[in-house]
Amino acid sequence: GKLIIIANNCPPLRKSVIEYYAMLCKVGVHHYNGNNVDLGTACGKYFRVCCLSIIDPEPLPNPTEDSANFIDQPKLISAALVKAAKQAENDAVGQELQKQLEAAV
Repeated sequence: GKLIIIANNCPPLRKSVIEYYAMLCKVGVHHYNGNNVDLGTACGKYFRVCCLSIIDPEPLPNPTEDSANFIDQPKLISAALVKAAKQAENDAVGQELQKQLEAAV
């Protein structure tokens, strides 16, 4: 992955394990200001997301293309998360996330 995002209410043991493995793999870790419900909403999901990994940050496809293809789902989530973070109340988080994604590429 390129970046790991962790919600602020992630259990401490899980958070430390994720941070440890991220350090070993030299992957950036971003501590999201919202809780797991907010992070799930930012992903466009109706469930809680404690942590997620950005595997391949790419821009959203054309709206005319078939965006329901499940093979491209991780790419859509990563781009949608960056877009949602920019549009959300914490615009600074979106800008920092974009900088980390660009630096990771």
